[in-house]
Amino acid sequence: MADTGAGERLKVFISYSRKDSAAFADELVAGLELAGFAPFLDRHDIAAGEELEARLGGLIEQSDTVVFVISPEAIKSDRCVWEVDKALALSKRLLPVIHIAVPDNLIPEKLSRLQFVRFDA
Repeated sequence: MADTGAGERLKVFISYSRKDSAAFADELVAGLELAGFAPFLDRHDIAAGEELEARLGGLIEQSDTVVFVISPEAIKSDRCVWEVDKALALSKRLLPVIHIAVPDNLIPEKLSRLQFVRFDA
């Protein structure tokens, strides 16, 4: 993808669990930046003292795509479920990325009906 300037780069919000996917999320950010995207990650794009839910909602709203990093901790995280619901409510493109495999029956239906990108093998 050609870099046409920061204002025109596709924005990608990354939803993940810090408990088991923080390092993977950092690698994903680096890869997306190299590919010409503008990734948003809570640890990089939310200042200390900022109202978390309002800022997360704003980042999701600004994004063209929301990447949901599937892991055992993410699928049981209330915050991650909220981020998926917010993305769907805003009609954002949602891309599930499997970082750590979980049984298919534990993946929320909102995500399980979408084609996955696998990074777990």
